[in-house]
Amino acid sequence: GSGEYSARTDNYALGVTLMVCLTGRSAEGLFDACEDEFDLDFVDIDPAQLADKTLSWPQAVSRALVPLVKSKPSEPSLCHESKRKR
Repeated sequence: GSGEYSARTDNYALGVTLMVCLTGRSAEGLFDACEDEFDLDFVDIDPAQLADKTLSWPQAVSRALVPLVKSKPSEPSLCHESKRKR
């Protein structure tokens, strides 16, 4: 990368941080790991299934948070769309 920061990089970092908190996963490769585990594009995974069960997140939280972090290309979100399609 260029080493420059912007609103876009800050938004992406916030989105990844929120997903780390929700899923209990490492930030590195988080979206790819979720897609591999569920064999779906990230936006097609049931948000309630992404939440770490040991953290007792209410389903309503994951259903509200996940689309904010990453949604379909036509909808605004903190993190950009995956480059790969299944």
